[in-house]
Amino acid sequence: MKLPAKETTALGVPGLTLRPNTEGPNTITEGTNRLIEPKPSASGRAVKTDNERRHRIPELWDVSAVRRIAGDLEELLRGGSLEDRRNP
Repeated sequence: MKLPAKETTALGVPGLTLRPNTEGPNTITEGTNRLIEPKPSASGRAVKTDNERRHRIPELWDVSAVRRIAGDLEELLRGGSLEDRRNP
């Protein structure tokens, strides 16, 4: 099964991105994802050497996202600003 890099990071599953770049650099710097060249030789080496990597789930990637979004929407509907909520 193919999972996107964000999902593999959230689930703690090692993943490989076979491209020269990624839209989710924090999946590499903090997560389980590895960025490798899209060449057969590079991908073969990466699979063989992909041992368990230490990772952490990036900040704000938790189950409270819905609560934060709902709180932000409530604040906006009251005519408030999100500036105070984002910069404690």
